[in-house]
Amino acid sequence: GQARPAAPPEAAARAQHHQSQAEDLRHAIREGRVRPVKVSVDTKLRQHFRLSKKQKSGRVFVPSEVLESVHGLREALKRQVGLPESLEVSLATAQDGTEGGRELAHISNAQQLRQVLEGAGGQGVPPRLVLAYNGTLGDTSRGGARVRAAAADLPDPAEAESMQMLSFFLFEPVPDAEGLAGELRCLWDDLHIQGRVYTAPEGINAQVAVPSNMMPHFRDACRSHWYLRDVDLNLDVAVPFGEYRRRPPFQALHVRPRRVVVADGFQDEAANVDLTGQAGARLTPAEWHEAIDDPAAVVLDCRNHYESDLGRFTGATPLDTETYRETWEALEEK
Repeated sequence: GQARPAAPPEAAARAQHHQSQAEDLRHAIREGRVRPVKVSVDTKLRQHFRLSKKQKSGRVFVPSEVLESVHGLREALKRQVGLPESLEVSLATAQDGTEGGRELAHISNAQQLRQVLEGAGGQGVPPRLVLAYNGTLGDTSRGGARVRAAAADLPDPAEAESMQMLSFFLFEPVPDAEGLAGELRCLWDDLHIQGRVYTAPEGINAQVAVPSNMMPHFRDACRSHWYLRDVDLNLDVAVPFGEYRRRPPFQALHVRPRRVVVADGFQDEAANVDLTGQAGARLTPAEWHEAIDDPAAVVLDCRNHYESDLGRFTGATPLDTETYRETWEALEEK
């Protein structure tokens, strides 16, 4: 038979990296530095944060010293499954119920945790732990900002006259992109908005549709949140509700963490470059018009060609790119 074609260099490098990671993990387990734990998230949290299948239940590996503390283990497991750091949950273990079901036994101190770990160790299996809802979901977020819980006085979205299309972005460092995504799902859960929102270590990018009668509540919710407090909402058209339902651009709200907000073409080793504080000065509309009236001003239109073709400032030089990834090469040529 024919020889199998060689894998692309990038694929071969990734495979080698994964093999090396797996070997390092096996070595750490043999030395007792980490221990496998089976963790699942209870139904209330799964539904509220719309966790992926991988996040709902699975095996994770935690440092052995973390297993000495209920608080330390609970926080480590929250990070592993992508729950917000500020969310208060209980640590529990699942036990057989009297009628064949499963009951949760909450773990509140180090002695109870040791009993669970020793019991699992005696059977030669990983401990089975559960992150459980404890009644405070949606009450607080990082920095003390209030996250909206279900509110009885919210209007009926079906009575909205239109769907307000809007976008926003913010390039401020995000300590925990997965945690921020979870907080925002909770923040907007009652507002019936639809769209796509991406969080990443360098910031957030969002395109959403909000029922017109929910807009005041959406603004209030954003202002209440530690990260979105000062975000500018870019309002687009308001689509009549009937027209929106016939041809909806979004089917649901998806808030997802990503490695980067926008694919910019940087190599992986440059992905963590911190450009905070290196941006240019922010201009008011009056300052902008004064700046471009200067005969020596150079204005580069960094949008893609199909956007700049629709219109641009007089004298601006378009980069004529097809995608954002081409921006840097185009700038070098200019």
